[in-house]
Amino acid sequence: MPVQKAEALEPERYTVYCADDRIQVSFWDIEQMKVRAGSNVCQFQSYTSYSSALNFAQKNFGGEGATCSC
Repeated sequence: MPVQKAEALEPERYTVYCADDRIQVSFWDIEQMKVRAGSNVCQFQSYTSYSSALNFAQKNFGGEGATCSC
């Protein structure tokens, strides 16, 4: 029986987006966000932890739900 190498799991990414003119933090990729929110979506920064993404959103935009534009 051949030995199979274990594959490393890709860590989940949390990304800060501007979608629907609001800051959102999501684990969805940009294409999924565009399907969900329309084509007016900007991607800012990605993190492996949700809290880091929230901190970035807070420091740079005033937090999740704050107004933004692409």
